[in-house]
Amino acid sequence: MKVYLDGDTALPTLVGTGTEDYIGSGWGQGEYDGRIHGSLVSDSANDLYAFYRFHLDDPVYFHQDCRVTIQQMGNAGSARVAEMLAQGAELKPVWVLDTHGDDVLNLTGRAPAIHRLLERADLPAFDDPRHPRGGVNFYRRDDVSATAYFYLDCPENDCLAGASRRPGARFAWRRSEQVTRRPKPEGPDLPCLL
Repeated sequence: MKVYLDGDTALPTLVGTGTEDYIGSGWGQGEYDGRIHGSLVSDSANDLYAFYRFHLDDPVYFHQDCRVTIQQMGNAGSARVAEMLAQGAELKPVWVLDTHGDDVLNLTGRAPAIHRLLERADLPAFDDPRHPRGGVNFYRRDDVSATAYFYLDCPENDCLAGASRRPGARFAWRRSEQVTRRPKPEGPDLPCLL
């Protein structure tokens, strides 16, 4: 997850370490629910997941604008990636952890090799049997994501109940990866992304 605040465009203001970390599940994603984060769907057989994350305890404040992105990446074995590519999935392999035929969780032979595919032009095509095999990390565009963000223009908004305690207070829902705030009203309050 990357958050670009108040005109930051070249580099993000805030950077997360990965989706699983962002939603509080560490490495791997199982089904769970909590007050500020959870994963209500975790179907590894069909590669389907749904999760949520509220910034109740750690709001993200901004003055002018806020853009939030979540990088779509995947990880699967070479055979599964080749199968997805053959089915027309839009993905780009980034690196391969070549275990030389060993199970990655039960290595018995030589140490695995990491092939950073974006830095190498000397490797054969991915579907060529001579291409390194193993676990593949890849950029993906084969899945559909819907993200809803809302922001508060004052700390008094009762956003979770959907009603305002202060007359004239506003909050907005956006279904996209970008929220652009309306001009800041008079007063010292900062808007925040939840």
